[in-house]
Amino acid sequence: MYPQEKQVCSLDQAKKLVELGAVLDTEKYWFDDLGGGWIVGDAEEIPYGDLGDRLCAHYPAPNVAELGILLPDIENGSSYRKGSKWYYGVNPEPFETEANARCSAYIWLIKNTDFQP
Repeated sequence: MYPQEKQVCSLDQAKKLVELGAVLDTEKYWFDDLGGGWIVGDAEEIPYGDLGDRLCAHYPAPNVAELGILLPDIENGSSYRKGSKWYYGVNPEPFETEANARCSAYIWLIKNTDFQP
């Protein structure tokens, strides 16, 4: 089975999405495991305190399908693989996973166009 961490955007990209104001309702989240690391899990897995507050930092982690829905129909707007690297559209930057390639395009659109997340 493909690890969850490879099916969603990277932690750095998830943080950038929040920083840019993207409000995402995703199946998976990156969250602090309260032991010095970060893991990917379902929203129900994020620990809560007695008052219903979140006990740790967490960021939405969109997967390939969710990012496909978020990205507008644009010319050359598809992901493809060359060797072991993933690309999205005309972006020449290679990524380790398709989710990271798609998320990079989404971040680029938010930062460089009038596209609203």
